[in-house]
Amino acid sequence: MIEGKYYFYDDLEYKKDDWDYCTLKNRQFYTEIKKGLRPDGLTLLTNDINGKRDIPQGTYDVGDGYYDPVKRAIFDYDGTVKRELEDEQDETEEWIKERCRYDPHKVEDGDPSQMNGETDKIVKQMIELNSDVEKMKEYQDQKKKEMA
Repeated sequence: MIEGKYYFYDDLEYKKDDWDYCTLKNRQFYTEIKKGLRPDGLTLLTNDINGKRDIPQGTYDVGDGYYDPVKRAIFDYDGTVKRELEDEQDETEEWIKERCRYDPHKVEDGDPSQMNGETDKIVKQMIELNSDVEKMKEYQDQKKKEMA
């Protein structure tokens, strides 16, 4: 195992234990800890002083890109793959889902009753993969080859 310290792009030091950043105990972003809270009406929605970045629907903003839960990969904001999550044991996905801003799927005509999954490409893909065992195996094999 490699030992050392990991620092995020904003100089925040990663600590696996005793994490006291962006939690229920302290909801401030690291930028706010370093530079102070902003005035009312200018509250940060992300750790970027310039405001939130556009991310695809159904993904999570991870600060230096976005996480796509269907592809199980982290992308740069321009869509370039940064890295894929290794396996189900990876704690990264859980951390992202608990702490990062999510951009939900938008209902086309504004009618929430239309959100039944029939028009949602992610839901359709998951239903298709889960209903066809052979297709699921092919998908998993393809992912393993891509990671090799």
